[in-house]
Amino acid sequence: LLIKAGEEYILHGVGIREITIRDGVILLNGRPIKFRGVNRHDSDPFTGAAVTPAQALRDLALMKGHNINAIRTSHYPNAPWFIQLCDQYGFYLIDEADVESHGAVTIYGGSMDATYGLVAQNPIYHDAIIDRVQRCVIRDKNSPSVVMWSMGNESGYSRAFEEAGRWVKAYDPTRLLHYQGSTHETGDHKNDCSMLDVYSLMYATLDSIHDYFARPGDKKPYILCEYSHAMGNGPGDLEDYFELIQQYDGFAGGFIWEWCDHAVYMGMTPEGREKYYYGGDFGEFPHDGNFCMDGLVYPDRVPHTGLMEYKNVIRPARAELEKGGVRITNMLDFTDLFDHVFMGYEITKDGNSITNGAFDVHAAPHESAFVPIDLPGVNAGNCYLNLIYRQKPDRPFTMTGHILGYEQLVLHEEKPVMPPQPAQPGAIRIIDREAFIDIEGPDFYHVFDKRAGVFSEMTCQNNAVLHAPMQYNIWRAPTDNDRRIRPTWEAAGYDRAVIKVYTAEARDEDGLAVVQCHLGILAVHIQKIIDIKAVWTVGADGSIAVRLDCEKDQNLPWLPRFGIRLFLPEGFDAVEYFGYGANESYIDKRRSSFRSLFKTHVDALHEDYIRPQENGSHFGCDYVRLSKGNGFFIKAASDQCFSFNASRYTQEELASKRHNFELEKYNGVVLCLDYAQSGLGSNSCGPELLEKYRFNEKTFTCNLSLVMGRDNGSPLK
Repeated sequence: LLIKAGEEYILHGVGIREITIRDGVILLNGRPIKFRGVNRHDSDPFTGAAVTPAQALRDLALMKGHNINAIRTSHYPNAPWFIQLCDQYGFYLIDEADVESHGAVTIYGGSMDATYGLVAQNPIYHDAIIDRVQRCVIRDKNSPSVVMWSMGNESGYSRAFEEAGRWVKAYDPTRLLHYQGSTHETGDHKNDCSMLDVYSLMYATLDSIHDYFARPGDKKPYILCEYSHAMGNGPGDLEDYFELIQQYDGFAGGFIWEWCDHAVYMGMTPEGREKYYYGGDFGEFPHDGNFCMDGLVYPDRVPHTGLMEYKNVIRPARAELEKGGVRITNMLDFTDLFDHVFMGYEITKDGNSITNGAFDVHAAPHESAFVPIDLPGVNAGNCYLNLIYRQKPDRPFTMTGHILGYEQLVLHEEKPVMPPQPAQPGAIRIIDREAFIDIEGPDFYHVFDKRAGVFSEMTCQNNAVLHAPMQYNIWRAPTDNDRRIRPTWEAAGYDRAVIKVYTAEARDEDGLAVVQCHLGILAVHIQKIIDIKAVWTVGADGSIAVRLDCEKDQNLPWLPRFGIRLFLPEGFDAVEYFGYGANESYIDKRRSSFRSLFKTHVDALHEDYIRPQENGSHFGCDYVRLSKGNGFFIKAASDQCFSFNASRYTQEELASKRHNFELEKYNGVVLCLDYAQSGLGSNSCGPELLEKYRFNEKTFTCNLSLVMGRDNGSPLK
């Protein structure tokens, strides 16, 4: 649109669209839509809040590349040129007025319930609230990307907001109006929310969302203006929220908190590591620690694994197996899959490709279509159909062939297989000393510590396998999402647990060394955490099998993890595993990963969060194998899928440092073999971890084998 006023000309982009609500569902041009959104601040580690269009374009390009379609301008109207960029490149915007008083709640010494709205209800702020809402609307009213106005953030509710809201609806009835603060009532004020078009919450639990839609009567569309707090290693609940968004037509979607980690770049260490500072690093007060390190991308815009997780959760299509092929469902709101996506597939067995192909499919928005695929009849091995969704046309930020998402469908899956148990019999010598049991064979020498209930030394084929004694392990370097449960864990002594062995004895059973012991994991002055009956079996080749029958005290909180930790010498750098990769994966954070055979390096398994924490685990593994340059390896396997973590850093080191550039490497490799590890969730700000992701079994049995040898003639490769 070219606007002429006297001698002045203004060129303004124009878009035509209609956003409405029908039967509690948000419609754009008559079609129901879902917001797959993020909250975004102006932020850069070099320029702070002074952001240029080029810097913003980098954000928009990353968002487009990760299937994000909506932005909430938290918590102020962005620069006019940013709104115009969203017009140009196609994003839904919630345009938010610059009203925010969340931090002022504590000035009154009160709480969310008692004092949350007192600032907004103070008459001296009445005109300012209305003025800021009006200026936001008047300035951006001609931008088609703005589909919803927001009157501000976390400032309670008052007559000023009600008047501002009525003004917005009178001035611009063509858009929807949002304000999450209306869900709080303070004092004697009775909230009038009649002018608000949507019901908006932050960090709602899944149960509360179900409850909302179970209530009788007409309902406003439901939006999570903030959810799945993306802080550190997480979020771990994206798929669970996605399922609810799809379940209810009136659930219009949500906006992840938030887009980027906020930090200040402070140069390099002498060793060449980048330094980022956050709250408190400059000696300032008050500050919020690393609570602004809560984004889907690092400060330099390298994606977190959480962004990769979100991308695949909101992929443009979903598939399920049917006889003779797959049924593909179009998750897009306006575009036929044929016009946007071409699909490749690969059938694998035990990580090896059997066949592959490609296909197109016509599927209208929100509809599905059947695609015939010649699926082999398999009755052995781990066989999967892997689908890859690729972009068909060129787009401004992404080209033809750009991967939009992928998924894995199970054709046949087998229970993991351990090496035969008991292990290979032969000539074994057992020496039972006061505190140790020496077990010696033709080509190995192991020492079992009767005081710790594990092996303190392992040597095979003249290679030291342990750099330090094994340990039972129930602790992890707390993640940011563990910040609320961490005090509970520490009160239960999980971070300082020790081993008490009650009995330990060894015997020779037909050429096998069997060590049987009864032990407990406990902390000083706290009841026993886990009671364990362990049977360790050693074969003549030096291989080890262990069965742990465990009983946990249910009066104590759920556990971070349970497993065995090995400290390997330097040199065990090459890693091979069959499980969820290549990204780090957990029970509730594995949608950006798939099960296959992976070969990598220990250093590549570390996810370098700026505030160090648990990272780099791999879920659902049949086995993991670490090897040295001379061909010597150690392989862990189980008849139960397990998780492993191989790292240069101990969990104690990760837990003790504020910044990644301060980390000091262990002089070896730390290998954690976990029967189970609890999920990640988003409880740094969101709800508690879902019970189904908490490791809280009362009784459980852990089976594990350790096989050692060389590639040339080793007993198990």
